[in-house]
Amino acid sequence: MVLNLNEAGYSTIQSASGLKADYPKEYSGTFSHDGYLAFWHKDLNQKQMGDIIEAANVAGLAIEESAQIWQAPSVVVRTGLYRRLNKKTNEPQIGARVVSSKLLFRLAGDEAITKWAGKGDGTSKASMEIWDKINDAWHPGMSSRGELETTIEILAEIEGVTKNEMINMYAKERDIAYERIKAEDYVPISETEVAEKWAQFENYLLEDLPIIDKFMADIKITDVSNPNPEGVALRLPSHGIWHLNYKRLNTIVIESVSKNYDKNAKFSTNQKLSERPLHDEKGLAGGLTLQRAHEWKRDSKGNPKVVDSGDTFHTDDVSILSPYWNKRIGKRLYLKAIQTLLKKGDVSFLQSGGSVSAMASRTWESLMENTSPAELVRLGFPDLVGTFNISRPAYDEAALHERAGSYYTHDNVTKSVVENKYSSDQYYKEEYKVGKGKVKKIYY
Repeated sequence: MVLNLNEAGYSTIQSASGLKADYPKEYSGTFSHDGYLAFWHKDLNQKQMGDIIEAANVAGLAIEESAQIWQAPSVVVRTGLYRRLNKKTNEPQIGARVVSSKLLFRLAGDEAITKWAGKGDGTSKASMEIWDKINDAWHPGMSSRGELETTIEILAEIEGVTKNEMINMYAKERDIAYERIKAEDYVPISETEVAEKWAQFENYLLEDLPIIDKFMADIKITDVSNPNPEGVALRLPSHGIWHLNYKRLNTIVIESVSKNYDKNAKFSTNQKLSERPLHDEKGLAGGLTLQRAHEWKRDSKGNPKVVDSGDTFHTDDVSILSPYWNKRIGKRLYLKAIQTLLKKGDVSFLQSGGSVSAMASRTWESLMENTSPAELVRLGFPDLVGTFNISRPAYDEAALHERAGSYYTHDNVTKSVVENKYSSDQYYKEEYKVGKGKVKKIYY
């Protein structure tokens, strides 16, 4: 794997697989389950660094984006992963989530602090006073490292030692706690899992990402979305645009169309995923249709009628050929849709338009919970940093009604009460909305 990565242009500097079979017998005593693969920042361009991080996340490997190897900034991918131990069966707990050695090290640090500060759980007055002093010294925006340094300074004062002496005392207790936690509370993932994760990392980095890059490079945008303020636009027969039967005059079609593809390739659901062609008979790999939303408008006589919205779209057809599944293509397509709408200048909202499929819901959740500035840059959308926020207005409304003991909503157009047969945990949590504006943290 290391040889393949270097030949592909990903220059590695250090590695250890975390597999016993890779250690010669004379070095078996130095074996560590915490395998790793390290890259210097200076040897990678921005895209390569982003690709490594994405591949590690997909494979479920731990990642340190700002590690130090020989005093140089580095990216380190690790296999040091654990599951909580079921002490009755001495086996990993069924369904227990995988945690990294970095998290266990942090837990060990927290445990070490309690030797001098106590648990601060109300069982000791002295402990409560120490934690009150520590909490008063912490302030919003302080990093975890800053909190630890402040805590050590306070404990050094209480213990009557220097800061450096307290650091050494803390490090010793932390290391003892770390070994105890690994020996008594957690168990490493199996070597089979380690090998599978390395294989998945290599496959995604060297095989899947080039396919994803080609998919996005072939994106074609067809915009026929000018709104009709007097009514809903008519439909005309399709002439090869994404819709197979009709195209709407108020849509934006974002599709990946290749000019160079095997025109003789045949697609069949009986084929294995690895054997299916990457394009259909027209060169299409997948796409997303944005439909201009509808809104109510009253005519000169006061009668309501439906017209095209001037500032709102909703997602319509999303279709991706199976060879591209589970490669985060959907998230990239949605970001491309947001980028396209923002460039139009007059669009303020993109919404799911109601209940969505499980696959689409996962995409919306990923956009909402994991679209940091760094993630946007990694996925190729640096221009979207700070430009949009995502909310679930229907869910919030339903949750409000649920807390009030009512599932009924009021229709502003018909002036009538509409019975809501769904709770906030069913239909309504599946509607999402993207709005222009500075990104803000929204809790759900």
